[in-house]
Amino acid sequence: MSEFKSVEKLDGHQLFEELILLPCDHYEYEFKQCSTIRGKFLQYFRGEKPDHECKFYQDLFVDCLKYQRDPSRNLNSLIRLKDYENELVKRRNDCKAKNDVWKLRKEPPSDWNAPLPDWAEDNLRDSYWFKSRNKKSQSFFLNFFL
Repeated sequence: MSEFKSVEKLDGHQLFEELILLPCDHYEYEFKQCSTIRGKFLQYFRGEKPDHECKFYQDLFVDCLKYQRDPSRNLNSLIRLKDYENELVKRRNDCKAKNDVWKLRKEPPSDWNAPLPDWAEDNLRDSYWFKSRNKKSQSFFLNFFL
């Protein structure tokens, strides 16, 4: 990650002591992926407008380059990049919060270290993993192949 450190004041009132943003190569990669045939197909499949999305990623890439070249003049570019990154984090957190498939535990189950049932032990004995860990089977394989 590239780091943009100690920007004193943005927009007259907001203070960022340290900003950690993705390198410009990442935004360039997103733009190139968007503009490929595969990217266009994925956009069509998702019901998005193909040209709009690529323009968005191109603008992010240009903003990153502008800010890298002259940070003091291009604080608006930095604000747009940071807003984009914050929006991505917000979307990821919203998806995690809406996920009701898995119930999170506060502690492990009471029988987490109970012995396996007989059918599971039988399946384990027939597995390659168990045979590779068993000394008898290792010596059998060594004698067989040597």
